[in-house]
Parts: sequence; structure tokens; C-alpha cells
Amino acid sequence: MSNAKDDFPDPDRPVITINLSLGISNEIFFKLCSLAPFITIFLTIFFVNHIPYDWIFPKMYGVIHHGGSGTTHQSAINACVQLIIPHIMDQFFWNKVIQSKGLGPLGISIHQFSQQKLEERLLDFYQNQNYKLNAKHVAEKMKNEANENNLIDLAFPK
Repeated sequence: MSNAKDDFPDPDRPVITINLSLGISNEIFFKLCSLAPFITIFLTIFFVNHIPYDWIFPKMYGVIHHGGSGTTHQSAINACVQLIIPHIMDQFFWNKVIQSKGLGPLGISIHQFSQQKLEERLLDFYQNQNYKLNAKHVAEKMKNEANENNLIDLAFPK
């Protein structure tokens, strides 16, 4: 059993994690990083097989992901700006929801993915501060909805 504080970096430093089980190669990862030259970053990169979202997401500005309902929910409840790259089914729905709620730019379908489209979305993702403000507001509302006392009051009114 490991202790996350010992295994993972100081949360004040930028961190990028890559899930090896997704089959993302180093070459693809570094090509994606090179698409964002407008950001001066001193990266610490950790390759992991698994990382708990509830531990890492509160330390992050935003998340670029596939748009699954679980990742979308965890990103939202942790006030992360989101950029979704949908592949199939409900991921396209969540992409539209995130954009319509102002939690991130409209993502790019994996079928229409290009370097130019990604660069445009990344610029918007990082530069539009309204996304982070909206994400914080939505996260606060979600946390209140999940309050145990509120749920008990709803289930067993007095």
C-alpha cells in the first residue's frame, strides 16, 4: 500500500499524467505537448497505470478527456475546465453539455481531429477565464446536491 503524498509530486508544481493502459505513446504525447507553445511550462511528467480522480482533479486547472459520464462528472464536481474529444455514443452529448454550461469549449470529434482545431481549442481552454469561474460555480452547486443531510431530508421529509 502506498501513501499518495510519498508517491506523487508536490501539488504546487505542474503535473501531467498519462494513463499507460490507454495506449498513448510517448511520441503522440509529446506531439500534443508541442501544440501548445504559447505556454511556458516546467513539466514534471509521471507515467501511471491508475490515478484516483478524487485525488488529482482538485489539484488541476482542467481536464482534456474522452467525455465519458464518469470523467465528466468528476471533472465538474472538482471545478475543472473541460475539453472533450468524443469518440462514441454519449460522449458527444456530454461534449455539448459542457460547452452549453460554459465549462469549456466545444470539443473536437476524434473523427474530425486536427492539429489546427486542437490548437484553437487549447488556446480557448486556457485563456477563457469564464470557464473556470463557471466550473467553480457548478462544482459548488453539485457539492450541495450531494450533501448527506439534503438527501436524508429529501428521502424522509419531517
